[in-house]
Amino acid sequence: MVQTARAAVSAPDPVDAAQDVAALAARLEGRVDARYERSAAGEHDPGSASLTVRVPAGAMDGFRTGLAGIGDVLEFQVATEDVTGAAQDLDARITATELSVARMSDLLGRAASSSEIIEAEQALTDRQANLEGLRSERARLADRVALSTVDVEIVAPVHAQEALVARPATFLDGLDTGWTAFVATVRGVLVVLGVLLPWLVVAGLAATAVLLWRRRRTVEVATSAGDGTTPSGGPGALG
Repeated sequence: MVQTARAAVSAPDPVDAAQDVAALAARLEGRVDARYERSAAGEHDPGSASLTVRVPAGAMDGFRTGLAGIGDVLEFQVATEDVTGAAQDLDARITATELSVARMSDLLGRAASSSEIIEAEQALTDRQANLEGLRSERARLADRVALSTVDVEIVAPVHAQEALVARPATFLDGLDTGWTAFVATVRGVLVVLGVLLPWLVVAGLAATAVLLWRRRRTVEVATSAGDGTTPSGGPGALG
């Protein structure tokens, strides 16, 4: 079984807490694969930290308990994946490839001509490379099973404070703000146009049909008047 977990921890000093998390992983015979720290930058920005740690699968509960001693555990989610089928498939492919390598080694030893030797060596090299790839993949799978991966996000406690409204400080900041607003407005207009476009097309076709009908009707009336007759459906001529 492969275990992966995600944890969110609240601590007054996230950077110090990250060091404690790394020490906790080391005590559990694990390691830190990735680490990011951002120091405090003022009263309203206490900093943050995140780590990706690997701990033995059997030590997951101990890691969870250790996090509680470092800060307030806001979230701890664990997911498991059964990789038994994948491991069995890799083992079978490794065994088959090892047999193939042994056969090619035997053929190479019995090759008589230079062409046979070259062909056997090339085939043996390909099979050995494939075998090493399968063994590496199996080792990575075994490592995922042995060491669970935990992504830990560390933040400072949430304090009630008024939201700070960012204002442009320089001409370039103002230009950037104005451009952002312009782009947002254009996008909004395009969205509205996209919604209305089908209706505008239908309305345009209908208006075109009406205009064509009226023009044809006008021509018929004018033709009838020139011949001294009235359009069909009108009163007949008296003379």
